[in-house]
Amino acid sequence: MTQVTSAAHTRATALKKAAAAKQERAVSNADKAIRHLSVNGQDVTFRAVARAGNVSVNFLYNNPELRPRIERLRANTPGVGRTQPSAQSPSRHRLQQ
Repeated sequence: MTQVTSAAHTRATALKKAAAAKQERAVSNADKAIRHLSVNGQDVTFRAVARAGNVSVNFLYNNPELRPRIERLRANTPGVGRTQPSAQSPSRHRLQQ
């Protein structure tokens, strides 16, 4: 290996390690947020976990371990889920005009 490719390889390895560490921290933060919300009797939703764990909603939806866990907990929470707009909501009224 030349010095240039060796340096590039070293940088690439360091970036991969940093990305993996960031991913692990985000999963850990989300896990702590889920436990905190559950223990305190708060609704476990994607937005609530994202806010409490300081992670993005997109990250939670794309994580194959966290998403089903949140979906399961959300399903067990009465009154939580996707809401449908009422027939008289302003946005629906605008669409009908």
